Amino acid sequence: MPMAVAWIASRTEDAVRDAWDVYRENCWDWHFKESRIEFEGPVTGGFFLEARSKASMHLLVLSESYDHVTGEVDADAKWMSAGAAEQALLTALSIPCFEATGVTGLEGIRVSIPPIEWIDLKCFSDVREDYYSAVGARRGATGRYDKVLVPRKGLILLWPASKPRTPLPQLVRPDGPGYMPLFCAAQWIATSGGKVDFDPCDTGRWQIAFQELLDRISSNEVRISGVRDGARQLIDGVVFAACQVDYPFSDAANELGWSEVYYLQSCPYLDEEHWRRGFDDSFRNRSDVRWRHLLVAKEDIARFWPFELTSPPKSGAAGRPSSMHLIQAEFGERAARGEVESTLKVQAQLLAEWLVKNYRENPPAGRKAIENRIRAAYNKARRA
Repeated sequence: MPMAVAWIASRTEDAVRDAWDVYRENCWDWHFKESRIEFEGPVTGGFFLEARSKASMHLLVLSESYDHVTGEVDADAKWMSAGAAEQALLTALSIPCFEATGVTGLEGIRVSIPPIEWIDLKCFSDVREDYYSAVGARRGATGRYDKVLVPRKGLILLWPASKPRTPLPQLVRPDGPGYMPLFCAAQWIATSGGKVDFDPCDTGRWQIAFQELLDRISSNEVRISGVRDGARQLIDGVVFAACQVDYPFSDAANELGWSEVYYLQSCPYLDEEHWRRGFDDSFRNRSDVRWRHLLVAKEDIARFWPFELTSPPKSGAAGRPSSMHLIQAEFGERAARGEVESTLKVQAQLLAEWLVKNYRENPPAGRKAIENRIRAAYNKARRA
């Protein structure tokens, strides 16, 4: 449960790992303690290495409060507080959005916890180990659940990972035969074929583009396919009629993730690797993904939106065509993995070399220019 709450509150793998007992028992910290030499001897103090205690809900909330006071964590970087995340999880279990299990009885048998019980269950601590019960109870007593587990898949579906925050990705043109990611088609429409630049967080622009695209899809004028049960299949477009959309670059919490209504979730297309890792377009509800990796036919997009790309796609930077959107996206990925260099100069040089190696067709970027563009993000990552 602490790992689940850590994920809901922060949506980072680091926070989940810090609440993982297997990890914590291998972490040792220095603690200052005082002791008296003999019965009436002098009091001395020193530091002792001790393994971290097991994760608990109380410790999670206490640690968060301490970090806020000491300024070791950016409150704006979190989705919600640990307390609010715990309440959201209990609400999801009582609906139920998914089912939890716990060990109960003197025999120590793992059982499913009835959803209705979560209305009254509370977290208690017994020798630094959490358990759930309506009232405090001894181990093995009726109504007490130890070692409570929730399904990882349910958590990810209900509280998905943060979408990458980047400028508009490089435009993908609907040239030739074949299919293209649904997001790329929406971007082609929203930017009028690369002629219009706009703030990616402008939901209004995306609403217009997706409405036009989904109207053509629902009337089967634009062919669409998706992956289901490991196989790609053509989809009857009528299922997308009046479909609600979780727009790209939008991190705002909404009711779509809590309902049984199927909706379209769209993520920015950065490259093939991100797309296959789950940053894709999918047709889903809170408990099921009906189709993922949605693609639309290029020739259909070109027929209904025959924009001519008369100038290179804009990256969000003023002046000549730039590759800074790729640099920023790559640095964001490295920072998320903790791969931040000791100096900004070294970081910028490595990113410049990465760009030349992986995107030879794009304009190169100088080290100084990269330093200026990522300076704020780099300083924030270093502090973290």
